[in-house]
Amino acid sequence: MAGRPPAGARRGRRLGGRDAERPTGCAPLPPGVRAGLGAVLLLVGVSAVAVAVLLLARFADVVALDESLDTGPLGGFVLTVLQILALPTVVVWAASWFVGAGFSLGSGSSIGPFAGQTGPLPALPVLGAVPVDPPAWAAGLLVLPVLAGFAAAVLVRRGGATTGALPLGLLTGAVAGVVLGVLAAASAGSAGPGRFVAVGPDALLVAVLAAVLTGVPAAVAAAVVRPRSGPSEPGDAPQ
Repeated sequence: MAGRPPAGARRGRRLGGRDAERPTGCAPLPPGVRAGLGAVLLLVGVSAVAVAVLLLARFADVVALDESLDTGPLGGFVLTVLQILALPTVVVWAASWFVGAGFSLGSGSSIGPFAGQTGPLPALPVLGAVPVDPPAWAAGLLVLPVLAGFAAAVLVRRGGATTGALPLGLLTGAVAGVVLGVLAAASAGSAGPGRFVAVGPDALLVAVLAAVLTGVPAAVAAAVVRPRSGPSEPGDAPQ
C-alpha cells in the first residue's frame, strides 16, 4: 500500500483533469450539425461582404434614388434608419441569390444569378445596388455555397469527427437547408401595396438548393479528408 495515493487524491486528480474540463450537461453538437451551421455562417459572411461591395460599387445609384425621394431632413433620417434595419434582410436575399434561388421585388419580378427581371423598385434607396441584369459569369458564383459546405466539413473532420461521409453530408445539408430556409422565410413579406405585397425569396426553394449545394460537397470532404487522430466525439460513428 506504500506509495499508493489516497482515494481522495485520486478523485481530486480526476476532477482536475479531463473530467473537470467537460461541462456537465453540455453535450457537443453532432458533427453534421456543426458543419451545417458552419456552412451557413460562411455563406452569410460572404453575402454580407458582397452586399457591402455592391453598395460601394453602385453608391451613385443609391444616392440618386435617395435624392429623388426628397424626404427632407427628418424623413431622410427615418429612411436611413429603415435602410440600416433592412440590411440583414438584404444579406439573406444575397445568400438566396448565391444558392441560385434568387428573390423577387414584387409580382412578376425575379432577381437571380441566371436572369433578372424587375419593374419599379420599392422606395428604399439601398435597393439601387441590386444586380438586376447579372453578367454571364454570375452563375459561376454558385460555387460559393459548394465551397462553404466543403470547408465546413473539412473543419469538422480536422476537429476529430469520425462520422461516416454519407451521414455527415446528409446532416450538413439538412441543417444548412433548414436554417437558410427559415432565414429566407423570415426575410420575405410585404413591402407595400399592389405588386409589392410579396417580396423576397422562395423559402422552400432556398432550403432545397442550400441542402444540395452544401450537403454533397460536405459528403465529398468527409470522404477525402481523414479525421485528426484523437478520441472520437459523442455522436460520431466509425466509418
